[in-house]
Amino acid sequence: MLEHRLAVISECENRVLRVIINPHTNPVRVITLFFDRKIRGKI
Repeated sequence: MLEHRLAVISECENRVLRVIINPHTNPVRVITLFFDRKIRGKI
């Protein structure tokens, strides 16, 4: 199962970075990452 992780990046005008990973691989595999415009300002 994939995990979605969020982080606020203050250096980029407080944009929210969404990272989708596969935690069951070693090392953890990043599937995709992008700035999520829909959630900006909500967390």
